[in-house]
Amino acid sequence: MKNRKNNQQPDVTENPMYHNTWKLLQKYRDVVWSLELSVQQVRNSFQIEYGTSIEDFLDSMYLMGADMSGTDIEHHAKCIERMLSRRRF
Repeated sequence: MKNRKNNQQPDVTENPMYHNTWKLLQKYRDVVWSLELSVQQVRNSFQIEYGTSIEDFLDSMYLMGADMSGTDIEHHAKCIERMLSRRRF
């Protein structure tokens, strides 16, 4: 009879090569939830401060043809657009 230990698959949780990946997977749900809360907080703060949604603001800026190139607003707008496009997937 063969030794049972030889037939078992190695435990990836014990392999130091997978340590960071395993930690990430353990914390993934908490991290995603924290990011969602941060996004909602930014959206709410923007709505309160400017009286419009981020999407409406960006749409109006593009429709007006405002030249925001090279400004902090352009950088922030692109970050917000990327964030919103990722959330749609």
